[in-house]
Amino acid sequence: MKKSDKNLNLLISKKIYEYRIQNSYSQERMAEKLNISPRSYWEQEKGKSGFSGKTICRLLCILPPEEIDQLIHSLRTEVWKDDYE
Repeated sequence: MKKSDKNLNLLISKKIYEYRIQNSYSQERMAEKLNISPRSYWEQEKGKSGFSGKTICRLLCILPPEEIDQLIHSLRTEVWKDDYE
């Protein structure tokens, strides 16, 4: 796995965990919001599996606009920083 892919998975894992905790959601509730199984959610939150484009799109639809901006900034500065310098 490429370093940028690993960094992307870690960034998204962290974001879904933070969002879940901030909103007092259980893992099961978060899985429902992302329309995935609880097991898939658990694996994604723990960084044990990657994210489908569909899951990332659903995440973007539930995040507040300011958190989407933060996520995109983090993608540019932490994941693909070499591509934007």
